[in-house]
Amino acid sequence: MNRRLAAIVIAGVAWGLATHPSAAQGQTASLDGRVTDEQDGALVGVTVAARTGRLPQSVVVITDATGHYQFSDLPGGIYTLTFSLSGFQTQQHEGVVLQSGTARVLSVRLFLAPLSQRVDVLAVAPLLGAGVSRDRVPTTVTVIDADDLQRRRAVSLADALNGQIGAVTLTDTTTNIFQPTLRFRGFTASPLLGLPQGVAVYQNGIRINEPFGDTV
Repeated sequence: MNRRLAAIVIAGVAWGLATHPSAAQGQTASLDGRVTDEQDGALVGVTVAARTGRLPQSVVVITDATGHYQFSDLPGGIYTLTFSLSGFQTQQHEGVVLQSGTARVLSVRLFLAPLSQRVDVLAVAPLLGAGVSRDRVPTTVTVIDADDLQRRRAVSLADALNGQIGAVTLTDTTTNIFQPTLRFRGFTASPLLGLPQGVAVYQNGIRINEPFGDTV
């Protein structure tokens, strides 16, 4: 009778251990490894993410000073491991099988990412309304095209403006016929450095001279 009772107690304890949550420790797996560079140097701070359909979200660990990482108490299953570090190419390993009650080692070598640089180009924005037809501009607009320049045999655009627009005058301050000082109704556009520019000059909708020191 005592032997039968003892057998029942032992069977009950075994069943309780099998169904108790603490018994799940024997149903988990572990994974560890080392992450290095091309020269077999340890990579510190590598983010290692383990993803499986059995978990609601990825499990993430970071490599230590020796490049080592470790996952413990992972449920058995098929995992996708992602290794990422700034300046290196991200590696992804799919179909990594972890069996319950086993330990697996997976070491990875990361390679440098291609060199990339970002260049920000800053430029003056085109003049608002540059694409508006001159018929819609509420002022007088004078246009001098290539045919006008050829017909007048003007040596420069400033010379053509002087010949066609009565309010424009030229001053030969530099003794260079290609660099005159242009005055338009009291405002000045000049090649002389330091002379405030009162006439705005635009090319393809972008201003090419600035006031207070720039030259035309």
